Amino acid sequence: MQGIDPLKFYQDIHFFNTEIRHFESGVFFENYVPVPPFSLLFYLPFTFLKLSIAKLVFNLFGLFIFCFSLNRLINELKFFNVWFYFLPLIFLQPLFSNFHHGQTYLLVTALLFEFYIAFNKQKNVRIGWIISLLFALKIFPAFIAIMLIVKKGWKAIQWIMLFSALLGLICYFTIGSETINYYYLKVLPRLVSNDITAPFYFFNQSFYTFLLNAFVQHPYLNLSPIINAPIIAVIVQLLFYAVVFSCYIKIVSGQNAFISFFVTILVLFLLNKYSTVYGLIVLFPFIFLFKDLPAKAIFIISILIFIISNIPVYKLSAFPLALQYPRVWLLMAIFIILVVLLKPGFNLKYFMISLLIFALPSLAFLKYVSDGSIEIRPKIGILYDFNVLNDKIKLYTCLGNRDSVEYYNFVAGSIDSTKLEKTNNKFSPVNKSVVANKQTLIYMADDCNGVGMYYLKLKTLKSEQ
Repeated sequence: MQGIDPLKFYQDIHFFNTEIRHFESGVFFENYVPVPPFSLLFYLPFTFLKLSIAKLVFNLFGLFIFCFSLNRLINELKFFNVWFYFLPLIFLQPLFSNFHHGQTYLLVTALLFEFYIAFNKQKNVRIGWIISLLFALKIFPAFIAIMLIVKKGWKAIQWIMLFSALLGLICYFTIGSETINYYYLKVLPRLVSNDITAPFYFFNQSFYTFLLNAFVQHPYLNLSPIINAPIIAVIVQLLFYAVVFSCYIKIVSGQNAFISFFVTILVLFLLNKYSTVYGLIVLFPFIFLFKDLPAKAIFIISILIFIISNIPVYKLSAFPLALQYPRVWLLMAIFIILVVLLKPGFNLKYFMISLLIFALPSLAFLKYVSDGSIEIRPKIGILYDFNVLNDKIKLYTCLGNRDSVEYYNFVAGSIDSTKLEKTNNKFSPVNKSVVANKQTLIYMADDCNGVGMYYLKLKTLKSEQ
């Protein structure tokens, strides 16, 4: 990878997978776009090893750090019981998925353990670099810092801002300003709005995706919702988020540090728009609830988390819509159990504040409106290039380990302009566009499909009067 502009990893998924083919011959499709740029520095030491050895060393390293921090957490809470021996079984699939994909969530979970230990000991400087590192590795877990806002840990927040700025400067000068700007100004806003990979896909087990499929019609992505009424999705999500977050504020304000810590993790799952099986490993510290809550309730929660972690979601595609999202409903069930046990009560002020916080994000359902263009989506993989011929359009697609070609019937009586523009003298696939028959603009787009997950759009141009 020496000499390669890292910006290409984020701008061109096909290029990224083509480079992987030099090292991997199996079946794969990889996407680096959602990963923060700091990872380019973090993974650098492993690039000096052979692929198989690097993956093994990285997994062992993550497992060692995870076990080390778990032991520290056990000592901090001074709690251990026989149920700990069942944890590898409860989290069997998340553990396997982390090892199989070489994910960083074991390290992320270890950092969350360390965050709690530092918070419990009021080590504000340590909290600062832990949250900064979390944000640099995986965006979502870093929102554990919300707990600091509710608990009024302002000194820790100041250290987070300082260390984040320092880490940002290091990345800025080592990785390059163009890559950093592209990720945080162009990619991150779309990740926050769930425009990561296939927003309508049920593998993304989130309440947002359920509402999207239930109430938002899209001519190419979701033909038959229960009812085409995006405003219902807006209202339901807004009310749900407000109820959950207002209860969360009450719980964190009145409970001990560990219950606040775990409930924060659970609420992040409920509010997050994107969910993965390997990310479920961060629910690992639920076992310490035995210390504060009735054993019967924790036994029920253990069973629910076992189902959440190991249910084969891929087998549910033919089920009715509501049954395709078991993780969502079971996570809600755990939250309801905790609310019943902890009795936070309802606070109108917190509810109204929560409505204000989530009002704008909930409007995201209204963006999935077709502009009337024809969308040509590859049968396999993603589009990375195309050519307009006289009687068809030739689509070049990438499925990770291999490329393919597809054709779309289209009569081009004339090709008035073919251009491959460059932005700042750098090629980007999205810059390619062709005007055919003086009225049809043909170009690559990734709207509502995930960053860099291109398909072809044919848009009729308005004639000049």
